[in-house]
Amino acid sequence: MDHALAFGAQRTLTLVSPAELRDAPLSPDGGLIADYLGEIGEPRALAARLSSTPGVIGHGLFPPELLSTILIAGEDGLQTRTPGS
Repeated sequence: MDHALAFGAQRTLTLVSPAELRDAPLSPDGGLIADYLGEIGEPRALAARLSSTPGVIGHGLFPPELLSTILIAGEDGLQTRTPGS
């Protein structure tokens, strides 16, 4: 989840659980920023779920056919993957 409205934020977080508000400034349009902490599994299904959740303004999941390279930052540095690998 990328943006959530401040009004009803706790309810929105409950609906998309597990998720938590990010300790960050508001987005440029004034929204709260939250992170989804669960398994992604099927990105298309999760994207549809997030998009249909009241209070979620946007998210950062893209359909697999739009991806060519995936960058994953973690404790061990940066990993590069391609879809299907």
